[in-house]
Amino acid sequence: PELEADVSHLLAMALQSGHYSKELNPLVKFGSYIDKSTDLLCEDAKGDPLLVEVELSLPRLFAHGHPVASYDLVVVWDLGNMSDGDIKNAYWGDDSGQVAITLKPNSKGGWQLKWGTHIKQVIVLSEFL
Repeated sequence: PELEADVSHLLAMALQSGHYSKELNPLVKFGSYIDKSTDLLCEDAKGDPLLVEVELSLPRLFAHGHPVASYDLVVVWDLGNMSDGDIKNAYWGDDSGQVAITLKPNSKGGWQLKWGTHIKQVIVLSEFL
């Protein structure tokens, strides 16, 4: 993929195929694109909505200044130049200060962004597609 839209299309195809339920958990259904601050609306297994931020590469999430309170999880093609333990600053909300967020592996073999007691899952498509 070369664009964020390409990553969204790959995510939609992976969800529709039904072959990547473990890797895409908790996402089970592709909802719709959103034109506001968050990119996608998806659903989990209970039908609850999930706000999904999509980026080509994880460093772009921080470069674009998306407040971490504006999404439930992140889908990227790759981690870019980021690795375990890297720290980036991000805004908590629209008019708030920044928090230091650390990239960490999670217990399921994937990735998460962590700050304090807060965690946002990161799904890296290139690791299984």
